[in-house]
Amino acid sequence: MVGNIFRRLFDLETGDGKKVSLFVAFVFLSAVVAFSGLAIGDGLFLEYVGAEGLPLAFLIISCGLLLFSTLTLKALRYRSVQWVYFATYFLGLLFFATAALTFTLFQDSTSLFPYYFCKVGAMGFMMCTYTSLWSFVDAGFGPQDAKRLYGILNSAYVIGAASGSGLISLLIETFGARGLLLLISATTLIVFVLARQILKRYPPLPEQQLTQVNGGEKIQSFPKMFREIIRSRFILFLLSSNILVLLLEIVTEYNYMASVAEIFSAKASHHLGEATSNELTQFLGGCRAWVFMGDMLFGILIYGRLVRRIGLKNLILIPSMSFVVLFAAWSFHNVLIMAVLGLIAVEGVCSAIEDSNFNLLMNTVSPRLKARLRVIVEQFFEPMGMLLTSLILASVQNSKILGLIMAIVALVVVILVRAAYPQVEMQQSEETKEGARTKESAA
Repeated sequence: MVGNIFRRLFDLETGDGKKVSLFVAFVFLSAVVAFSGLAIGDGLFLEYVGAEGLPLAFLIISCGLLLFSTLTLKALRYRSVQWVYFATYFLGLLFFATAALTFTLFQDSTSLFPYYFCKVGAMGFMMCTYTSLWSFVDAGFGPQDAKRLYGILNSAYVIGAASGSGLISLLIETFGARGLLLLISATTLIVFVLARQILKRYPPLPEQQLTQVNGGEKIQSFPKMFREIIRSRFILFLLSSNILVLLLEIVTEYNYMASVAEIFSAKASHHLGEATSNELTQFLGGCRAWVFMGDMLFGILIYGRLVRRIGLKNLILIPSMSFVVLFAAWSFHNVLIMAVLGLIAVEGVCSAIEDSNFNLLMNTVSPRLKARLRVIVEQFFEPMGMLLTSLILASVQNSKILGLIMAIVALVVVILVRAAYPQVEMQQSEETKEGARTKESAA
C-alpha cells in the first residue's frame, strides 16, 4: 500500500525503486561534496582575503576552467562521459586532500595562499563536476524515463546542495576547515564508489552513447557544429542570453560578497558584536542552505504549474527582470538585505528558474547537437564569461551600475529569444507529428 502511494507520488514504475534510489543517493552526495567545498572556500576567502581579492580569484578560476574545458572537449571525442566523470572526481579527491594538507602546512603563516587555493579549487570543482555529473546520469536513462525522473534527481541535487552548505555552517566551529576538508575528501571517495556500482549494475544505454563515442572514432567535427549553430537565430539568441546571465551571476556574486564583507567588517570595527573567526562562513552557509531548500520546494510545487499557467515564453523573462529590479535598488541602498537578495538571485532565481528554463529551451535543439552544445555552454562560455567579468570588475568603479546595464541588455536578448521561440516550438511539433506518422505507416 505504502509502496503504491510512493510510486504514484513520484511517478515511478515497477522496477524503478532500486535504480532510482541508487541514483538519488549518488546525486545527493555529489551535491553535498560540491557545495560544502564551495561554502568553505567562499567563507574563508572573504574572512581572510576580503572582497578585493575576488577579481584575481575569478581570473585564476576562469583560466583554469578554460584549460579544463579544452581538455574535456578533446577527451569527449575519444572517451566516454563516464571516463571524463571519473577523471574529474579523481582530481577533486586530490584537491580536497591537498587543501587540508595546505592548511596544516601554513597553519602558523600569514600567507593568503591557502585561502586562494581553497576558493579557486572549490569553485572550479563545483563548476567542472556539474556537467560531468548530469552527463553521467543522462547515460543511465532513456528519454521517456528522464522526463519522469528528472524532477526527483534534480530535487536530490538541490537537497544535497542545501545539506552541504548547512552542514558547513553548523560544523565549522567543531571541526575547523582542515577537518571538514578531510570529511569532504572521504565523501568524495564514497561518491566515487557509488558511481562504480552504478556502472556495474546499470551500464549506459546504447542510444545514450551515440553522441559520445563510436568505436573510438571521432564524432561530429566542431566546424560543422559551429556552422549549424550560426545558421539558427534561436540558438544564437539562446546562447547569448545564457552567457549574459552567467556574467550577471558573477557580477552579482562579487557585489553580494563585497557587501557582506563590508557590513561584517563595519560591525566588528564599531564593536556591535563579538564576531567569531568563522562568522562569515556560518552566515553564507546558512543563507545558502535556506535558499536551496526554497529552490527545492519551488521546483517541486510551483515551477511546473507556472509553465502551464503563463507559458515558458513568459517565464523566461522573470530572471532578467529580477536582476534589473535588484541592481536598480542596490545602486541606491547598500544594506545587508540587498546582499541577501543578491544571493537569492544567484542561488535561487538562477538555480530554480533560469536553469530549468534553459533545460526546457534546449529540448527544442537537435539531439545530435544538444550534448556538445551543453558542454560548450557550461565548460567553455562560463569560464570565458568569468575571465571577461574579472577583468571588467578589476577596472570599474561602480560594479552595481555595471550589473544594472548588463541586466537591461540581458532582458533585451531574452525578449529576442521569446520572439523566436514560438516558431521553433511549432517546427519541433511538426517534426514530432511527422515522426509519429512515419512510425504508424511503417507499422
